[in-house]
Amino acid sequence: MTKQEFLDSLRMALTGRVSAPTVEENIRYYTDYINTQVRMGESEEDVLAGLGEPRLLAKSIVDADRRMGKEPVDEEVESKETVHDTGSQRRTRMSVWLVLGSVVLILILLLSIIFSVLAFLAPILLPIALCLFLVRVFWNKPKR
Repeated sequence: MTKQEFLDSLRMALTGRVSAPTVEENIRYYTDYINTQVRMGESEEDVLAGLGEPRLLAKSIVDADRRMGKEPVDEEVESKETVHDTGSQRRTRMSVWLVLGSVVLILILLLSIIFSVLAFLAPILLPIALCLFLVRVFWNKPKR
């Protein structure tokens, strides 16, 4: 297998499974790698044998791309520039849930503090309020 055959096979195996920039980035990387190794005295055949099958190499690249949170790409959709960043959408959804959860926890905390204070003061305030009510009712009562 020649360098060009290797790179063409790698490109075909990656196309449609990762984004176009990722394909080009990897093709550039392996082109530079092969050229560098050949300049250092290794034969092209030995370098390509060391790299292995382009199909298996592409599988590793796709798996690594997915582990980094990138989703497979539909080339047709990408060419229309309507690709949505699902990683960004996930972060946005997580942020919304985080904010909602925080608001709910703060409300629960505030309500528990208010009810704790009321529960503490109720035995004192209720008799005072009752006495004031009774005094008002009976104090101003007209005589017959």
